Amino acid sequence: MTDGSLLIAMIVFALLVALLVLLGVGTAVIAARRPQGREEQALAGLEGKVPEGEWMGRGIAIGLLLGVLLGVLMGVVMDDMSLGITLGPGMGVAIGVAIGSALEQRHRDDIRPLTPEERRARTWLLGATLGLLVLGVVLAVIVLALGF
Repeated sequence: MTDGSLLIAMIVFALLVALLVLLGVGTAVIAARRPQGREEQALAGLEGKVPEGEWMGRGIAIGLLLGVLLGVLMGVVMDDMSLGITLGPGMGVAIGVAIGSALEQRHRDDIRPLTPEERRARTWLLGATLGLLVLGVVLAVIVLALGF
């Protein structure tokens, strides 16, 4: 790498870190501003129940873990780590959706609908995630265009 390309790479990395910090701070601010009284009263009769989608999220997390491990193992066996790392998370998400669906069915009696605050938080997090995804794609195109 030349000095100019190293500088650009460092700037891009610093921007990504700054955006992640802002996302974390924004999430903390939203959590701190959450109205405590009304939501606790609304959830009083739903003790022990988990919000809708909780088990699917856990299943996808387990599947991603298994997929990444499987991808790394596949990369080592095939002597092509980039292929294993590329295919692993995709397989993991597919496995995770199956696990999450099975968990949702098993715990169907313990699921409650989302509160308005949870629905707003999920919408905000989805928007932030999609924004970071678009930013990552744009930065990848810029990096490829500059010829790193």
